Amino acid sequence: MLVSFAQQDDTYETTKQHSDSSFFFYQQTELPRDCKDVRDQCDSNNSSGIYLIKPETCAEPFEVLCDNSKDAGGWTVSYMNFRVGDEFSNYKLVSLERNSGTIFQVTHFTDCQDAFTSGFTDNGIYKIKPNDWSGSAFNVYCNMTDGGGWTVFQRRVDGSVDFYRDWDSYKEGFGNLSSEFWLGNEQLHYLTKQNRYEIRIDVVNRDGAPYYAKFDNFRTNDETDNYRLSQLGTYSGTADERSNPDGKFLRYHLNHQFSTYDRDNDAYSSNCAVSYRGAWWYDNCYYSNFNGDYHAASGSYSSLYMYYIPGYDYNMKFTEMKIRPFRA
Repeated sequence: MLVSFAQQDDTYETTKQHSDSSFFFYQQTELPRDCKDVRDQCDSNNSSGIYLIKPETCAEPFEVLCDNSKDAGGWTVSYMNFRVGDEFSNYKLVSLERNSGTIFQVTHFTDCQDAFTSGFTDNGIYKIKPNDWSGSAFNVYCNMTDGGGWTVFQRRVDGSVDFYRDWDSYKEGFGNLSSEFWLGNEQLHYLTKQNRYEIRIDVVNRDGAPYYAKFDNFRTNDETDNYRLSQLGTYSGTADERSNPDGKFLRYHLNHQFSTYDRDNDAYSSNCAVSYRGAWWYDNCYYSNFNGDYHAASGSYSSLYMYYIPGYDYNMKFTEMKIRPFRA
């Protein structure tokens, strides 16, 4: 395919030659603003290719790839959901969904590691679609520190969001990705089923001291198994103060199903979620309670709790749980 551009005075001429030797020609004093204008101004049967356009705010025209092969054509190809800010914001990339590299076939990042390896290394909100996820792509918060590529699924920071929620809320997710949220048990399952994932948990205790924990093989099952915490792996980190730490604060919950105040799946005689105002992979009942009551009284068993953390176990001030594909 040959696409040529020529300028004669103030008139632009665009000629496109196809492999079947047919020609498509138009000539006018104003260039199309985008590929939709190309489609509207030209023969409706024109094929995809490189065209010259000039958006209203641009001083000079430039070449773009136009896709006229689907959905009535007129698509300017680069990225789906692509938007940048203005000069005041230093043209910051506001939103993006990746083009797969096969022209016209649009895919999404499968997780934050996928975004990170594609060159997007800033913390922030990205849109992803895990493998086998049948719904629309969804927003996640990507933490690109500590080696990058972390998909955050839980954060507590100021008590602005109520975490004493029902089963459906935890299934679908809730909160504000920029502050406090639970991503969703359904999303978490589809993320962790597509690869071997490691989990990193960052916490700050009541006295303001930070700690972290990592496990190298984290996975949750689907709703038919009540989002059971089915894999965890080997512990490392600073959050378990014992001489032979194994991350008991979370390991205690391994192989247990998720419970909420309206769905009791724990081993306790009563409902742990009700007793301790949270939602978790409770057993009988917990060694950690990260979704508890942020505003609970000092020393309350309903507060954000983490057993064996150095210092005070109760009333933690910050938790962030995040996952990425395991790195050996």
